Formats: sequence, C-alpha cells, structure tokens
Amino acid sequence: MVLSAVSKHVALTLTLGLAFIAGCRPEQPSKFLNVSSTQQEFFSHATEATPAVILPPVRSGADRLLIIFPGMHKSPENYLSLAKEIQNQSPFRLWVGILKFTANLVNPPQAQSAVDYVFQQVSASGFSYASPSNTMVAGHSLGGIVAQYFVNKKAFAGLILLSSYLVRSEGGSSLPQADLPVLTLSGELDGQTRMTRVAVDAKSMISASGTQSAMVKKPVILLSGVNHAQFSDGQMARSDLKPEVEYSQAQKKIAEVVSDFSLANDAAFDLQEEAAAASKRIVDAVGQTRDLMAPYWSAQTMDDNWCPETQKALIPLTLDPLKLSIEHKTHSGTVAFAASKPQAEYTAEGTLNATVHSSVSYHPNVIDRSTVPEAAQNLACKTKNSEALALRTGLPAAPRLTCRDHNVRVYSWALQQVSVTARERFLSRGRQLRFAPDENLASGLQWVPARLAFEDDPDERFSTVTSKALYTGNEAPFGLAGMHYCKLLSPTRTMEWILVDGLRD
Repeated sequence: MVLSAVSKHVALTLTLGLAFIAGCRPEQPSKFLNVSSTQQEFFSHATEATPAVILPPVRSGADRLLIIFPGMHKSPENYLSLAKEIQNQSPFRLWVGILKFTANLVNPPQAQSAVDYVFQQVSASGFSYASPSNTMVAGHSLGGIVAQYFVNKKAFAGLILLSSYLVRSEGGSSLPQADLPVLTLSGELDGQTRMTRVAVDAKSMISASGTQSAMVKKPVILLSGVNHAQFSDGQMARSDLKPEVEYSQAQKKIAEVVSDFSLANDAAFDLQEEAAAASKRIVDAVGQTRDLMAPYWSAQTMDDNWCPETQKALIPLTLDPLKLSIEHKTHSGTVAFAASKPQAEYTAEGTLNATVHSSVSYHPNVIDRSTVPEAAQNLACKTKNSEALALRTGLPAAPRLTCRDHNVRVYSWALQQVSVTARERFLSRGRQLRFAPDENLASGLQWVPARLAFEDDPDERFSTVTSKALYTGNEAPFGLAGMHYCKLLSPTRTMEWILVDGLRD
C-alpha cells in the first residue's frame, strides 16, 4: 500500500477533483470509479492502437522503466523532450513509456490498460523481466494525482510527482505516511502548483524526520526559476508564472533530479558510488528548497502571533515590556468570536494583562486543488485601543495606529523576510500593494461578516488593500469602550502575494 491514509474517502476526493478539473458534473463522481462494461469496451477500443509512446534506451547498463502520466490536455508528444533528457541523465538502460489518454484527458480507467501495454512492449523488445519493482511511475500536474491513485497497493519502485503532490488526508500532508519512495518536484515559479502548497509537504517531512535517509526517500524539491509549463512542452497556461530559466536548462535540471532520485533509491549493486553522490545532491537540493520556503513558514508562525503583535504596538510608551502579559484566544466559530471582547487590566504591581481575540479564515479547498491559495485570506483581530490602555495604566498613550498601519507593517516585514532574488523579482515585475484608509464601520454586526478588500487596478500594476475597522472611544456604552477591531492582511497572504499571486500577468 502506498499510503496508509489512502482510503475510500481519499479515492473519492481524487475522483471529485478530477471531475471538477475536467468539467464533469460533481453529482456524478462514480463516472471515474465504477466503469460500466460499455465504458470499458470504449476505452479499450480507443487506446488499442497506441495507448502509449515507447522510447527505447539510449545507453547500455541495467534495465529500468519509467512510466509517465501526462498532465491535463497534454499528449505524449509534449513530454518527449523531457523523457529524452531523463534518459540522457540516467545511468541505467532506461526505457520510457508515456501514456496516452482519450482526448488527452488523463483519467484512472484508462491507466491500467495503457500501463499493461507499456510492459508488454518493453518486455517484447528486450526488457523481459520488466515489472513494477524496477519501474518508477511519474505524473505531471493532474497526471501526478492520477498516478498516485494508480500506484496505490502496487509494488512500484517509486513515485515521481512533477509539479504535483500527494493529496492531503484529513487536513494534513500524506507524504510522511507514504510507504514507497516519493519525489515531489516542482518549480519556484509554478503558477499552478503553487510553492506554498508544496511547502505543506516539505514542512511535514521536517516534522516527521530530518534524517538524510528520509530526505532521499521522500524529497521535496523546488527548482529555482522554473515554472509549471517547463515540465512538459513549455507552453504556458494563463495562470502560470513567467520562468527565469530557459526551457532547455529547466528540462536538464528536472532530468538531473529525477535521475538522482531514481538512482539513490535503487538497489543496483554496481552503482554504489554513483548512488552516494546522487543522494548527496538530493540532500543539497532539499536544503536549498527549505531556504526558499523558510519565509513562508515564518509567515505561518507570524499568523499565529500577529494579533498579539498589533496589541503590543498600542501599549503605553513608558510601560516596561517585562510588565506586559498578553493572552491570545483564537476562535473557529463565528458566534463565539462575535461575542468575544478584548480585556485589559493593570495590576497593583504595575503589570498590564491584556486579552486579545482572533479568527482566521481560509479559502475552502475540500479536494486539495493546488490553484487555491494556501494563505489565510482574512485575519480578524480584536484588541484594546491605545487610549484605553493609557486610561487603565495612567501612562502616556502610544500613537493611535490604524488597521492600515498594521498592514503596512506586515508588508514591510514580508519584503525583508524573502530572499534578495525574490524581493527584486517582485519589486521589478510584481503587482505592488497599496493601502487605502480603513473603512470604518459602525457596529460589530457590520464588522464581523466584513472582509478585507483586495482590488486589482485594471490599468496599473498594483492592487489596493482596504481593512474594515471598528473603533470605539472610552465613553462607549454596553462594555464596548476602548475597542479596536481590524480585518487585517495576514502575514501568509502577504508572503504568498510576493512569492506567487503578485507575479501573475
């Protein structure tokens, strides 16, 4: 079994994802799982002539097989360049089979007959002992989703996800539970399989095990400057990002990692020295990837602490920071969050105890589509305002800060966190952020359902961010005095904008 977490639930999730992306009606998810005899006859007939393109080996050595599942709307011809480059990089006598699907719509029902055809052809052509145990399965984009569904419970040598990922199980990464070697390989500038989604699996592997053997068996690697299209024919989809690496160079980089992963996880007794060198390159690439992803992980930590930070910015200027204690309460339910109120108490010992409340919301993503943003889309914070804290303590009030001020602060922080390359890239060709004055609302009934406004300018390359705010004076009745409520730009959304979404044309 490939994934202990792969179950009927996950299989259905995969199927729904395929149906959604392919444009099928979601009320008919069984189309992919329960294939009628008529459909089986149709698929058999449609793929009988050429269910796959076979590339014979280009060198001598131990025979191995690589089977490639194309991405959505991609034909085998779109992967010939990459397949040949992988053969050139591989130390094996590598056969390659690129599967073909009806109307170039990669799907589970056709996969088995196409794979059977590949095994039959290579066996008849000289690789007589070809079997799953000496075969790696690769899939690009949606092809990677179908490939992982296909290899489940089959004893293949490994799974290679090109601009793809293992579908999450129960909200968390499935990668640590994988039984076989899995390479997750994507591009830093992949606009479809966004790097922030790949960061989920990379972070899970750090948590699961940081050993070298784990990094070699389940590496998560981003290639600098490479986009989604360069894993196939280079023809960019609308949602993809402009690459910063030439197509031939990108294909070479991809092929090198695929070859290293295949060799490092192979039992070939006569290539031990080469396998050790390949393992080192994999570990180095994983380390470089973690450097690329570290700013986003920092933003995730900042998401959890940003509301307390906004409260800290409002404490009286002369208060000893050691005399400040902030309790942070997070809420997942709207009703509980709506009823919550920040508090501030100044003790006889001169300690200011404050309680702040927050709620974070994300885009719904039941089927784990990589095009859906990973970042927190709305960060709602409830704090006491600076005048209220000054009144409690009798100390000089800190300057009044607006929600806009907090957004400017997090934007500046994020720009400093990313690498020099990423910052210069964004500042030179990204859609910059501008911050409008807060939209001040009159009541909690208005503020609670309100959302941060994010509006792209159609004529100039910038987007305007507007916070929704609720500010009450110290004379406000009904226990609502001295409040400052903000719908803020979250650190993760800021970071994802700089690294991915703000780079789109």
